[in-house]
Amino acid sequence: MLRIAICEDEFKQRNMLKNILTGQIKENNLDAKINDYESGEQLINSIKDNSYKFDIIFLDIQMKNISGIDAAKIIRETNKIAIIIFVTGLREYVFEGYNVRAFNYILKPFKIGKIAKVFKEALDNLDMIKNDMYIVNLKDKTHKISFSDIMYFVSDKRLIRLICTQGEYEFYSQLDNVEKELSNRNFIRCHQRYLINLSNISSMEQNHAITILGYNVPISRNRYKETLIAFAKQILR
Repeated sequence: MLRIAICEDEFKQRNMLKNILTGQIKENNLDAKINDYESGEQLINSIKDNSYKFDIIFLDIQMKNISGIDAAKIIRETNKIAIIIFVTGLREYVFEGYNVRAFNYILKPFKIGKIAKVFKEALDNLDMIKNDMYIVNLKDKTHKISFSDIMYFVSDKRLIRLICTQGEYEFYSQLDNVEKELSNRNFIRCHQRYLINLSNISSMEQNHAITILGYNVPISRNRYKETLIAFAKQILR
């Protein structure tokens, strides 16, 4: 499901934007939910209390107490990939959005054509992001992890541990299935229980690889030559 947030302190503007986006969701046949907020505080508290990971956030810049810029800075502390689209009535505020990696901006008064265009671009960008992310579905939430951040996967029967720059995630699957999912990625099965990211190997020894974060990952004897060749090709790229 696509999760969208609207944060706008003027009820009329907030409702208008929500109606336009609802129309775009129906037109594009999307499975999506819109949450709307009247202040930056409400949005931030909702994210903290419910661990919401919004995909797209429409954020008014000029709001009382916490401005849209300040709200975006707080959001970016825990969500680096959400698409933030600023809403403003003044063009001069637009450039402030670059500090929080704003995707785009929409000027008031709203124009359906402009919103439709920016929304479509945001959807296309989300597809690009998701194609470069590994999705881990847990009971309470879904985690999106960049392939470049993954060190390796290790299996313990049906339990898989994913080791990445952010820490560790555990989920139920089989390493054979994970290997198939990543067949077109830069991963190699270096051991019956281990699948390693070739891009994040710093060096190789006779029976193990050392990742850029210092993890020692076992390499089985019968997979050593294949792993060494793949690693050498990676270095020469």
